[in-house]
Amino acid sequence: IIIILSILVVHSIRAQQEMLTTNFIMNKMFYNPAYAGSEEVPVIIGQIRSQWLGFQDRPPQLQNLSFSIPFLNNRIGTGAKISRFSAGLYSETTVSGVYAYRIRFGRGGTLSMGMNIDLNSYRVRYSEAEANNQDDESIPIGDQSKTLFNVGIGGFYSSDKFYFGLSIPGVIEENLDFIQREASISRGRRHFYMMTGLKLPIKEGTYFAPNLMLRYVKDLSTVLDVNASIEVEDKFYFGLGARVVDGQSGAFDSIDLLLGFHLSRKFLMGVSYDITTSSIRQSSAGSIELLLKYHFLKSEGKTLTNPRFF
Repeated sequence: IIIILSILVVHSIRAQQEMLTTNFIMNKMFYNPAYAGSEEVPVIIGQIRSQWLGFQDRPPQLQNLSFSIPFLNNRIGTGAKISRFSAGLYSETTVSGVYAYRIRFGRGGTLSMGMNIDLNSYRVRYSEAEANNQDDESIPIGDQSKTLFNVGIGGFYSSDKFYFGLSIPGVIEENLDFIQREASISRGRRHFYMMTGLKLPIKEGTYFAPNLMLRYVKDLSTVLDVNASIEVEDKFYFGLGARVVDGQSGAFDSIDLLLGFHLSRKFLMGVSYDITTSSIRQSSAGSIELLLKYHFLKSEGKTLTNPRFF
């Protein structure tokens, strides 16, 4: 009876394909290649995210490492990224090269266009399934993997008090089937990102910074991340945020707490904690992120003049 009802009711399965991060304001190049070089000094960022703490059987995990460096009087930004996402038996590893060209635009503003070239490796470890593969014919014997090429594009504008960016990190809708079929069953979808934010002075060295990021995937979902933080230049920042998922029951998916410290003039540590507010909260203790960011500044002279670019 269950099988018959499933055939009659289920048309397709739709799920998240790209993982979101709460600390997106501190790692914008993860979503937009045009951001490369925007901080005008070499930067290296390491970030990890553990989603849905308390879930058994390998909940979603994300690790990413990125590096960017400006050239030719900050007109060109280049960089590289490597990230790994895993959930259950599935994992995805992406290695990216990033390029951006920047021009002065308006009074004190900079406009940049960028692209990324990706090599994506997908893998499912069926050999680690708890079920006996020989008894369950729906589980393939052995592991399956696939490597695909993709490209992304983006545009980014920034000034001392405002930034705005649009990007499509993966333009090609990849065929994700491990087995060759006449028609693709599993296919990647284009993700469209828009991010924007302000930096408003409260008093000398202290700023109020609201930020917003919108992710849209046709026929799947729209996700809105908003947050607002108080930034004390060269010392720390703290803030609150929320994530709203279109089509999900309840007003919010999570309420987010953000906190960051300058461990030194060059070194920033940021943490965030998502308090799950959707129905999944019955099984989840929330999600946590840790971000480490290092600026290759000279010992004397150049300092970061824009606290938005921690």
